[in-house]
Amino acid sequence: MSALALKGEVSLDALRDLLQQRFPGAVALDRPKSGVLPSGITEVDSLLPGGLPRGAMSLALGSVSSGKTGLALTFARQVTAQGGRL
Repeated sequence: MSALALKGEVSLDALRDLLQQRFPGAVALDRPKSGVLPSGITEVDSLLPGGLPRGAMSLALGSVSSGKTGLALTFARQVTAQGGRL
């Protein structure tokens, strides 16, 4: 078990550092030229370069009941709120 999990709290910086250590290059800090679709959730958008890259496929991985569908629905809500179609 990681030291982060033992503390009970994880800061966004600590999570970003852990992701960068385990998956170098996975934490993109620059916004893509095509723009991004923000989720509207500050914590999620801060881990991404402001949101999901527009025009790209993104894959959310996680165990059962970890919030993958809820996250996808959050982004879908943002698209439709901006007048987009799914």
